[in-house]
Amino acid sequence: MYLRALKYVSPQFCDEEFNIIKNIGTLNNFPIEFIDLAFEKAKKSFYNVLPLVKFDVMNTLCLAYNLDISMLRKPLLMLGIKLIYKYNHKMCDILVKNSPSCKEASVYAINCACSEFYIGQTNILVTERVAQHQQCVRANDSSNALNVHYGICNQDINWNQPITLINLNDYFSRNMLEAAIIKLIWQNNVNITLGTYTIDNFLLKFIVDQYKLNDLLKSKGLDRR
Repeated sequence: MYLRALKYVSPQFCDEEFNIIKNIGTLNNFPIEFIDLAFEKAKKSFYNVLPLVKFDVMNTLCLAYNLDISMLRKPLLMLGIKLIYKYNHKMCDILVKNSPSCKEASVYAINCACSEFYIGQTNILVTERVAQHQQCVRANDSSNALNVHYGICNQDINWNQPITLINLNDYFSRNMLEAAIIKLIWQNNVNITLGTYTIDNFLLKFIVDQYKLNDLLKSKGLDRR
């Protein structure tokens, strides 16, 4: 109750609220020492201004949660290694990763005659997504990267031969891969944003190695960096 009062009560009314809480505790036969201790703990929690400890992945061990493994936490901590758990059965996994198979979902590319290209992702057929892009160009949609590029370049976009880079059903992985490819070959693509997710260099290297992106892009003719 004290902590809630510190969080939500205006400072000018705090003393009055603290007295009310103390009276409630007294009326319910709580020892005064117990009430005062609760007040002190609440203040320590509320006014805690310890510096934020920077997360260091180099000293972290990530393991799937298991009750037997939990006993390793303290010994590892003594060695300077922080143990964190990965929970395999999350609601996100059930709702997204275990969704019905959808072979249409993919990361794709659309070439322009100027040798630059657009990278995108879709959960529908690539041909249907291309048709949506064409509609945006006809409507002169300024938020569409292909329309913006067409207005600047004024060369033909190869609408009839979109390139499917990889079929990927999982929404998060698909968006992550799209962002990684955009960043990897940013100099040669026409995208106006870096994708849904922000990819740092450490994560980019991991994704490039995981999906063998350099070989994939070379096989699709998109390795012009």
